[in-house]
Amino acid sequence: MKNNTIHKKTKVLEEALQAYGNMAAPIIETLPQKVPQLQSAMLCTLEGFNVCSLGFEEDNITRMAAVSSSLYAMSTSVVLAFSDKKASELDTISITSDLVNIFGKRIDIPDGKSLILLTAFEKGTKLGMQQYTAQYIEDELSKKTQEQND
Repeated sequence: MKNNTIHKKTKVLEEALQAYGNMAAPIIETLPQKVPQLQSAMLCTLEGFNVCSLGFEEDNITRMAAVSSSLYAMSTSVVLAFSDKKASELDTISITSDLVNIFGKRIDIPDGKSLILLTAFEKGTKLGMQQYTAQYIEDELSKKTQEQND
């Protein structure tokens, strides 16, 4: 009986990942034309499962989804360590280096779930462009989710 429950949960997760991927992939795939500074993008679950990605070698996708999830979890822990509050929902992460600019955002979708978006931009890309790109993805994904639920 326990194996049957695990199988059902796995199937539900696979179906959800496929559905989110089908909605998000067309949005992510058009980004290089809209934002030429974008080098790569990954949308994954909070648990570290890839939903869709752009600009990654096939053999790095699973690892990068897990890293994205871990980065989000570690950043949340840092926020809580510096705060007197007991709980927090991390919204964005920004990392600037001499190689690349990374911008991460929690994407809330209308069905109540959250995904993690991690984007990499050319060094020197303005933070506003990074934020705009992430918000655009969230807005478009939200629209597609609403359309599918209507």
